[in-house]
Amino acid sequence: MPLSKRQRRELESRLSEWQQPKTMRRAVNKVDTETLLVQPGNAFLRDAWVGAGFAEAVRAEAVRLVSGQWPDFEVKSSTGIKQFEVVEADDPDRRRGAEYKKGQPRLQHDPVENWAKRAEAAPGWLRLACEKKLTKRYGSKTNLVIYLPAVGEYGTQYDKVISSFAASTSSAKDQFKSVWVFWKACAYCVWSDGKANADYWKPYAPSPKWLLKESNA
Repeated sequence: MPLSKRQRRELESRLSEWQQPKTMRRAVNKVDTETLLVQPGNAFLRDAWVGAGFAEAVRAEAVRLVSGQWPDFEVKSSTGIKQFEVVEADDPDRRRGAEYKKGQPRLQHDPVENWAKRAEAAPGWLRLACEKKLTKRYGSKTNLVIYLPAVGEYGTQYDKVISSFAASTSSAKDQFKSVWVFWKACAYCVWSDGKANADYWKPYAPSPKWLLKESNA
């Protein structure tokens, strides 16, 4: 069910308060998928979904959305508070509205050869996402999280996708304090202070409980 303007204001206000990552995730999960992904004006909910998942992956104590032009969200940990911008790296030809339109079938035939094609296209999606953020000017350096949706390679191209992260995001390394890729519930710190993280392929992964449906969610 679409959110009214009042519901949207109240929800955005609630998500702008410091809270545990799981609390933010539960709040977003109460919104149906079509409303979350298709209804105009709900970009803040998608930012919250990424922010909550990212914060859980890096084991942050708290997370909140930030009103205004930037940053999109902040995370609080034992090392302090850090600001993050979010951008999604997805197929530019994807029409999500059509995918989630009521009455449309969710399951479709997906040939194996398409899995590899999507994995091969992912680096290009990451580059486009970086270019999108590079066109903006920020008051000071912040951190960047690039959300890469499930590529749909079903694990067959996992290493190939991860090995592309550094080259695909290098254009953003000097404009942001750090550049992360959030993929499959894991956070990969690819660049930090303009330098490549040699161990970026070792992800920050959430507790296994994050992947399980909680009984009271």
